[in-house]
Amino acid sequence: MDGKMGGKNWSRREKDILKLKYPKKSAEVLAEELGRSKYSIYIKASEMGIKSEKCGFGVKWSEEEIEILREKYPFKPASEVADVLNRSVKSVKSKAESLEVKKKRKLNEVEKVDIRRLYKKEGDMESIASEVKVPLDLVRKVICCKEKLEKLYKERGLTQKEIAGELGVNQPYISERMREYGITTEACEPWSEKEEKILIESYLKVPKGKLLSLLPSRSWSAIKAKALKLGLTRLAEEYRKSERVKEKLRSLAEKNTIQVNFKEKNTLSYVLGVMDGDGFHDKKHTIGLEVISKEFADKFYKALQKLNLRPGRGTRKNRKLETVWASSKQLIDWYELMNSGEREKWLKEEGDEWKYIEGRYESDGSIRSGGSPCICSTDEEELEFIYTLLSNLEIECSKQKQMVYVYHSSKDEFFENITPIIKNRDNESKVRK
Repeated sequence: MDGKMGGKNWSRREKDILKLKYPKKSAEVLAEELGRSKYSIYIKASEMGIKSEKCGFGVKWSEEEIEILREKYPFKPASEVADVLNRSVKSVKSKAESLEVKKKRKLNEVEKVDIRRLYKKEGDMESIASEVKVPLDLVRKVICCKEKLEKLYKERGLTQKEIAGELGVNQPYISERMREYGITTEACEPWSEKEEKILIESYLKVPKGKLLSLLPSRSWSAIKAKALKLGLTRLAEEYRKSERVKEKLRSLAEKNTIQVNFKEKNTLSYVLGVMDGDGFHDKKHTIGLEVISKEFADKFYKALQKLNLRPGRGTRKNRKLETVWASSKQLIDWYELMNSGEREKWLKEEGDEWKYIEGRYESDGSIRSGGSPCICSTDEEELEFIYTLLSNLEIECSKQKQMVYVYHSSKDEFFENITPIIKNRDNESKVRK
């Protein structure tokens, strides 16, 4: 049904009445007022996304609703039936169970023939499911049968993605069906020397159809994939994807790789502290910082430059944030090594523990009401690490809830060894806001 009755379209006036009154009045009352069936009212309201307070949880099912449920539930998703009836999915399923209305799980031969016939004519599986009144997944299984998939994959040489596009489904569905039917891809079957020889001699010379006949056990997608590995390319797109081009790109990447200046131990220690605090990094080997303080961003930017990186920067105007970033696989690999248990040892033997504390304090530090500094973290292991580091530096401190607190007796020594741009982050935030 499409919101029509006896071929009569819905007028704008009728739609306005439905929109205005459906939430408060029953479908029965509106059906009488508009001269339409209750079913027509339900369908049109569902199409327009209008909800009714007269239907739903705790409301008795009408004969009309039960009729719709019996008609639609066996082949339509419960969620779709629920939308039509303006009831919850749970209510629809519960009512169907009580009425012993079940989903259709098998097709007879007549239904299969009808589905194939309609698919050749229309090609729309959803429309076919509605017309034949069977679940959409059963229609898909008929259309995406073993014989069809074998023909498309092995004879026509289409990839799974191309098959999915031709049949109007997604690629994972095709992959699942092929596994179920035992249709294996050639990637699992090694190429023989004879096949490789035929491919090398013929790929650039003979038409696609002829090549398929020379290699009858291979699909066209498998032939193209193997040709790429052998450096054979018929088209510009294939050339761009070939191993020859990939190797050239790898060579250029290695040649132009930025070498991090790992001799700058103090700067590395500071950057490590910032990264463990406010900094970030991602899978694309980008390292960065996003903060309110322009001075903090400037300092981090210069630190990255000292490490021989090429940082960029910008400002998020809507959030008043300063952003600094740089890309370096070398630095990310080193940083991940530090976080795998090497951090404490490296800082003690090669790095600068106080520079690390400086970076960490600028990220997560603040001044408490008594004038003493603290470094905050919600990570218990991080708090333990900071506490141990400060204790080893003979700074009197205590580990409290979500912070390491430096005692007043060690406050002066603490600030004698670090020179933070931001001494009190709380005040900085208030000023910038």
